[in-house]
Amino acid sequence: MKLVLDIEKKIFDLRNKESDELKDAFDKTKLFGIEKYSNSKQVLLKKKQEDLKESEKTRKWIANGGGSGTLDPAIMGGLSAGITGSNVVGVATAYQTEQKNMTAKNQQVAGLMVMSSAIDHKTEEIDKLATELYNFEHDHSDCYIDNSYISEITFDNWKCTLRESGNLTVTGIATLRNDISLLQHDGVIDGSIKISCFVNNKVIAEGYYSAPGFNCFDLSKAGFGSSKGDTISISALCVFKEEIKDIDIDEVSIVVTPIYMWVIKNKGTKNKNKTKKSSTETDEPVQSLKSSRQKSNRYFVKLSNSVKTLHTKNCPVYKNSNSKESFTGFSSIKEVAEFEKENSIMIHRCQRCMYNKK
Repeated sequence: MKLVLDIEKKIFDLRNKESDELKDAFDKTKLFGIEKYSNSKQVLLKKKQEDLKESEKTRKWIANGGGSGTLDPAIMGGLSAGITGSNVVGVATAYQTEQKNMTAKNQQVAGLMVMSSAIDHKTEEIDKLATELYNFEHDHSDCYIDNSYISEITFDNWKCTLRESGNLTVTGIATLRNDISLLQHDGVIDGSIKISCFVNNKVIAEGYYSAPGFNCFDLSKAGFGSSKGDTISISALCVFKEEIKDIDIDEVSIVVTPIYMWVIKNKGTKNKNKTKKSSTETDEPVQSLKSSRQKSNRYFVKLSNSVKTLHTKNCPVYKNSNSKESFTGFSSIKEVAEFEKENSIMIHRCQRCMYNKK
């Protein structure tokens, strides 16, 4: 009986742990676009900035005499003379007080020097980190979120393994179907997916997977890849939606649904070695997009705004606007780039756009 209880407790503990693991996997899917790569450094920058403010408060406190314990020699000498009735004692007390104050003043100066040095060091660290973040975000501002990019990836070789807890580990292979380019540079397809396990057309378990690259500025190590044939291995915890007995693992089929998919420019890698495009191809973020997406306007900018931001047609900013006529439409990224060049303006890329497939 005790053995049965021990096994049940172990399974219970494993499932609790895996529940946290599933939540963590889901939370990762909320980080997309530039935020995926820079989030931890943004958090670190904010922490360092707050720490710097506290150090500056401490320096100001020291400069204003905080903690120095300085006293007025004349007052102390007068008090001593008044208490003892002796001017000699009063003068001596005033002298001793002045000596103590000199020591306190020296300590104050030393404290200010230490704090100033620490503040200078912290400021240098903040400047370096802020510059690193700015350069990365500036160099990779071309980031287009569009869930239809998942059509550029083949998912296969799925395998389900039953865990000790009773949940599933689902593994597979993701392979790029085409070379990816963006604005005449190599592009990287990145994103997150939901993995649904079906038996007899019913979802029995679900899990989440995000491609590698979190908090990484080297995009060659991020996402699903850049070149045709690039592959990555997928492994995800899939938790059963309800208690199921006597499941046949071989009967499980896998369906992948995009959560967020995007293409981002891999700065500094021009696609010189990629296959030359035919005259019928367009300069869309992904080279082999469906022809039905090539003619109509897919991108929109409100040029009257001081900060001009590019949105896809299903971005909530554009979709929910009451004045769509105030937006200027573009059919391709090439058209946008040419417009920027001709008018000497910069059109920022919306980091929260998502193309919703219907």
